[in-house]
Amino acid sequence: LWPAERGETVLYEDDGLTFAYEQGQCRTTRVRYEQSGKRLVVKIEASRGAYPDAPQKRCLDLTFYGIREPKQVTVNSSPEGFRNGFEEDWGWVTVDDSPVDRLTTVELFY
Repeated sequence: LWPAERGETVLYEDDGLTFAYEQGQCRTTRVRYEQSGKRLVVKIEASRGAYPDAPQKRCLDLTFYGIREPKQVTVNSSPEGFRNGFEEDWGWVTVDDSPVDRLTTVELFY
C-alpha cells in the first residue's frame, strides 16, 4: 500500500486451473484504507462469492511504502496475534489464519 488519504482495491480469486470463473465461481475481497491524523486504518472486508476448494482462512501480508514506524499496530483492536516489522520508509504486517468470512481491521497509530 502506498500512502494516500484514502483508497481501495479488490482482491480477485478463483481456482487458477479451470474456466469455472466464467460461470461465476470466484471470490472477491474489498480492501479499503484511510489515513487521518495519526492513524492509518486498513479494512479487509469479508469475501464474497465462492469456488471449489476455496480456503476459509488466508495469510494476509500487507506491505506499506513511504511510512515511518508506528508507535502501535493492532489487528481487530488487539496488539497481539500478528507479526510486523518496519524499516526506514516501509514496513509490513502479517496476519496468519485470517478468516475470509469476516472483517479484518489493521490499524497503525503514530
